[in-house]
Amino acid sequence: MLYHQTKDILYIMNFLGYKSVKNIMCYIQLKQALFRGDSDKFVRRVAKNAEEAKALENVNKHQ
Repeated sequence: MLYHQTKDILYIMNFLGYKSVKNIMCYIQLKQALFRGDSDKFVRRVAKNAEEAKALENVNKHQ
């Protein structure tokens, strides 16, 4: 969902062609229901060599 990625109500409103924020609120409520408990945090890891890169690649495939 685009709102989940951007968190920008005005962008979504313009993207969908709505003229009122009230019309977009259903999407925000849907996003909150679908992604409840999801965190926007991320983990960044850097491999120092090819072996570590392969290990990180395998971790990302299983998430």
